Amino acid sequence: MVSIRDVARQAGLSPATVSRVLNQDDTLQVTEQTRQRVIEVANKLNYQLKKSGRQTAAHHSTDKLSIALISTFSEERELNDPYFRSIRTGIEVAATRWQIKVDMVFRLDAPKKNWKQLSQYGAVIIVGNVSPTLLTKIQSLNPHVVMVDDDQPVTNYDTVHNDFSAQSYRVLDYLFAKGHRNIAFVGADVALYDEHGMVVNERIDPRHRVYRTWMATHGLTENLSSFLVGWDTMQALEVVPIILNKNPRPTAIFAASDPIAIGLYRGLQTAGFKIPEDIAIVSFDDIEVAGFLTPSLTTVHPEAEEMGKAALRLARERLVGERELPVELIIPSTLMIRESV
Repeated sequence: MVSIRDVARQAGLSPATVSRVLNQDDTLQVTEQTRQRVIEVANKLNYQLKKSGRQTAAHHSTDKLSIALISTFSEERELNDPYFRSIRTGIEVAATRWQIKVDMVFRLDAPKKNWKQLSQYGAVIIVGNVSPTLLTKIQSLNPHVVMVDDDQPVTNYDTVHNDFSAQSYRVLDYLFAKGHRNIAFVGADVALYDEHGMVVNERIDPRHRVYRTWMATHGLTENLSSFLVGWDTMQALEVVPIILNKNPRPTAIFAASDPIAIGLYRGLQTAGFKIPEDIAIVSFDDIEVAGFLTPSLTTVHPEAEEMGKAALRLARERLVGERELPVELIIPSTLMIRESV
């Protein structure tokens, strides 16, 4: 059993200082580097912090040196979605760098979940979007919450998200410069999940919100065509005949994701339409296959792995007591100009 003295010896500090750091003593005045060194050594030695006998048995065992990870998505979706898979990779890479333990405590669709265990961690990272009710519940168990891929205004929790709103304006300006005025949007709303992993509400996706605003600002309201079909390829494929039957037919399609764009490609090309000569397509995600489509897909490349790294960094700041105020981090992305426009 690793003791406080073992951690103190390797950290080069006194047992008393190590104990106060690990127990998050707010009156202790040490540098952030010292706090981080103690946490890194404790995690390396797999030290388990013990509660005092005065505290309840329900909180007897704890791991304030670790971070809890909650995913709103099933394991299958995460594995099949490069965007969310990259976020997870970024979290793991940063955790290894900082020598911080990250536990996937549960996915929201799991049949059994121990919510009380969240209070045993130094911070909680949530990947995806949850309902306000669920967020309040999680914060009541652990106030150190970091939301990933949530672009809502910061209130009392940390957020990390991409700059898809800003990139949407760039995409639409690019289509406009190419002469397109009749632009359709194909995407979906953002699902908000409850504690059982069920969708209880939805909110407008930032790409769709920008599309509607941009079209109105440019006096193109009569050309508004929004198709909210979902996020997978087959759903996008099925909407192609409806798009082609519009009169006048759109000359460009703004797709909210690459899987959607792939479905559009298949439907348009099967119907004998050429991309971009007949209909241009621009998308988001820059998945690996995007550059190998014919024609290659113009798409926005998000730094999803960097989002994961940033989320871990924010959680670490909470864990070591470095910061109390909420922070919003916006990770920039890049428009990859290819052949589909």
